[in-house]
Amino acid sequence: MPITTRIDEGIMITPPAQLTGEVARYFRQEMLAMIPDHTGKLAVDLSHVTAIDADGLSVLVSLHDALSPQALIVVEPSPIMQTELERVRLFELFDIYYQRDPLLVPDAHASGSSREVA
Repeated sequence: MPITTRIDEGIMITPPAQLTGEVARYFRQEMLAMIPDHTGKLAVDLSHVTAIDADGLSVLVSLHDALSPQALIVVEPSPIMQTELERVRLFELFDIYYQRDPLLVPDAHASGSSREVA
């Protein structure tokens, strides 16, 4: 089960560090099962992801599609994740927060300077 953290108006999920193969497919099942009952923002903390493959990338796309029209929020992508999101141009699909503070602090006003959206 992934780690869940409360954020302003939603939750932030921390996936496994190795978001590959069978682990990624299991994570997708867990997340997609949760979405029908979820209201509010859904953020995925990618700061600790050290490996991702096509299965892991497809998890992010599946979550994005399931949340539509609301955007999936990607939080602090690790250097590996940043490279992969850019390589396959997925960064265009998500709201990307390079700092988690605006999400964690209730009543924080996200501005263009503290929130970078790709």
